[in-house]
Amino acid sequence: MLGAHLLKTGIDNARGPDIRFIKVESTLNAEGFYKKHGFVAQKHGFFSHGVGGLPIEIIHMKLELE
Repeated sequence: MLGAHLLKTGIDNARGPDIRFIKVESTLNAEGFYKKHGFVAQKHGFFSHGVGGLPIEIIHMKLELE
């Protein structure tokens, strides 16, 4: 509930005359959350913190704005 409110606020604040889409990098466990809010998976990739540790798999997702 809080996450959905924060996402909606972020999307609303990002809207503008020249903004046609929003992209996010989702963790695998958050993919369903973003899909529920209209985002579409584009491709898979990996994220590395740059301070050691293993890279984590992510999904590049996109929301088309109206």
